[in-house]
Order: sequence, then C-alpha cells, then structure tokens
Amino acid sequence: MVILENEHLKVVLQELGAEIKSVIDKETGFEYIWQGKTSAWPYSAPVSFPIVGSLCGQEYIYNETSYILEHNGFAKDMEFMVQNQTSNTASFNIKHNNFTMDHYPFEFSFQINYVLYENKITVTYEVLNPSHQTPLYYAIGGCPAFNVSQRSLHNSQMEYNRISIIIDPKGQYYYLPLDKFGLIETKKTRYQSLDQIDLTHKHFRKGPLIYQINQQTIVELWDHTEGVKITLTPSRMPYLALWSSYPKRTSFVSMEPMTGLPDYDNSDGQLINKLSMIKLEANTINTHDYTLAFERY
Repeated sequence: MVILENEHLKVVLQELGAEIKSVIDKETGFEYIWQGKTSAWPYSAPVSFPIVGSLCGQEYIYNETSYILEHNGFAKDMEFMVQNQTSNTASFNIKHNNFTMDHYPFEFSFQINYVLYENKITVTYEVLNPSHQTPLYYAIGGCPAFNVSQRSLHNSQMEYNRISIIIDPKGQYYYLPLDKFGLIETKKTRYQSLDQIDLTHKHFRKGPLIYQINQQTIVELWDHTEGVKITLTPSRMPYLALWSSYPKRTSFVSMEPMTGLPDYDNSDGQLINKLSMIKLEANTINTHDYTLAFERY
C-alpha cells in the first residue's frame, strides 16, 4: 500500500490496479471511498483500460483476428509498479506483456499519477505508444465510488437518503442509454436537460447513466445527510457515467470520467471503427486527468 497525507486528507493507494482504496477526512475521520466490501461490487476506484464498458460478444476484430477483452479491460486486475512516491505524490506503471498481447496486440506503457494538494486529488493517466510504426487504439475510464447515506423504507428496501448530483453548467447533454447487454442503444440516444438529479436506486435499473460532456463540465455529488460534497472536474475526458449496483441496493455512487464508450448495439466489431477509441500514433504520448475535491459542510 502507498499512503499520501496532508493536513486535510489521508489517501491509501494499492498496487493492484493502482486503485484508490481510502480517502479519510483528517478532521472528522469520515471515509469518502467505498471499500468494496460486498460482492455487489468488490472495487473502490478501478480504472478501465484499454476499453471502457462492454464489447459486442466481449470480442473485437483487429487485422482480421478476433480478440476477447472483458468488460472495462484488464488494467484493474493487474499489479502496477510504483515508479515514484513522496508524501503527497505517487506514480504507478504497467507495460504490455505476454498476457496483454494475447488480448490486446499493442505495445503500450500506461502510467497513473496521483497528486494530493489541500482537499483535492488529481489523477492523471499517461498513455505511451512505444511502437515505431503501429498506432495504438485505447480508451480510459476512472471509476471512483463514494460512500453515501441510505435509509430503510417501509418494505425493508434501502433507498438513498437525500443524495443529489449537480451538473454545471446546466443544459442539454447527449444521453447514451444502455441495453440489457451493456451496449449503447443507437435508436434511443437523445439530448436531456440536466441540472440536478435527486438520486434513487431506480435511476440505475438499466445500468450506468452515460452522458457526453464538455471541457467546462463540473459534477458535484451531495450527501445532504452526512454533509458531504464531492466535486469532479474532468479534463480531456469527454464522457461521464453515473452508476451504482442494481437491483442490489448498496451505499455507494460512482462518478466516472471517461474517454471512451461501450460498443453501440450495431457495432461491426472492428476496433479501428469503434466510436470514441483514441488512435495514438507511434512514438507519441497522451494524457487525461480528473480532479476530486472533498468537503464537509
């Protein structure tokens, strides 16, 4: 485990998946991060790489060869190497190997950098294509999950207890609904007016809520019962997913900045045609990042 700490927050990171496992408010002892404590979702803040979401039939075609790649890719289950560490920064890295090449025939170096400052954490993803001639196709998604309040209803079901999402600026956002296979329903995509969403568990009955966002979009998660506000500021990550488990009603909500999307339901399976995949030319590097700010009020 790697620990970052200042006067505001104590952050615990693990090498498996280079995942945030804990963010504790130093003044109150409040734990912001879901601890992955049930089978409903055993992660806390995994990263999706080299794809986001599901593929049609869990496979794709590249250079006339089919490859199987599971939901959200393999990085979340790989052991990262700690590259650098200070009291408030840490860097983790994985590279292509025999296992990854069997599922994803590209050379790559994938680094995740964490910087803790004041009450904020910035997560930066660096993707390097070390090949001298072959382009690299990839997508990334951050999936931090946050503890939220629940209450018991009269029928013993659980419901969120005054949990809200605020989208700023408010306006029309492109909504990308999923079908029962986790694929985008092409004929049902549409614009939605977004401002404040007062969450219920049924919001997630069909899976994540996925929206295309812009560079100015800021997302806030409010837990009015605990007096918690968490602000997500993405950069170079043009999609947002909001998600929690359903029908299992667990006490977390995930805010997920993403560069990529699941397959559309009419996908031809060709990786080079997959909408939202980033094409990284040989011997080049891309960065994407997001910042989380944690507040008690």
